[in-house]
Amino acid sequence: MLKTFRYRLYPNQTQRERIRKTIDGCRFVYNWALETKKTAYETDETNLSWFDLNTRLPELKKKNPFLKDAYSQSLQHAVKRVMLAFEHFFCRITEGKEQQGYPKFQRRKARRQSFEVPQFFTIDFATRRVRLPKIGAVKTVFHRQFSSKHCNGCGNLNEELTLSDRTWTCPACGLLLDRDVNAAKNIKMMGLRSIMTPREPREEPVKLSALAEASKQEAPSLKTE
Repeated sequence: MLKTFRYRLYPNQTQRERIRKTIDGCRFVYNWALETKKTAYETDETNLSWFDLNTRLPELKKKNPFLKDAYSQSLQHAVKRVMLAFEHFFCRITEGKEQQGYPKFQRRKARRQSFEVPQFFTIDFATRRVRLPKIGAVKTVFHRQFSSKHCNGCGNLNEELTLSDRTWTCPACGLLLDRDVNAAKNIKMMGLRSIMTPREPREEPVKLSALAEASKQEAPSLKTE
């Protein structure tokens, strides 16, 4: 079972602006991917894949230089979210659910404003900083560090550890562990596991008429206003 750890970040003004640009970039790419996939199907029933859309990202960046301010893997993950939205849509059709929920475009004033960093981030418990690509080392408050009691080698839980124990040897596998380094490795591992490897949506035996009807819904502009 995986656990989720939520920590409060305190970015400075420069980092806040970089975070805003990343969110804006991911929203733009999400809407672009959704519109591109929708238009391709409406035109000649072409079903664009995650790979098809991702190969078009470099050209999209050339036409929209502001996207270079966002971490490339965060933009790719925005495309993956579109593919997952369609996968869930197809599942609801095959299950015969009344509310099928065709994927919707994201809006700037949406309540949820987020992006994902699948890798190449670092967590420093000593300086209380989380370093994110394109953003920098952000001040962080680590409220809980239960993962420091789990061996990153074998996963064994050492309940006998106290806050004063800065190094310890795993009784199960014998691995010598530094408390902070071990915690950082465990959190990184949990974060990577929680992000699925980009994959194609499952092939579902859906009627083309159902998808065609749903795709007729009015598509808003890519503008993020």
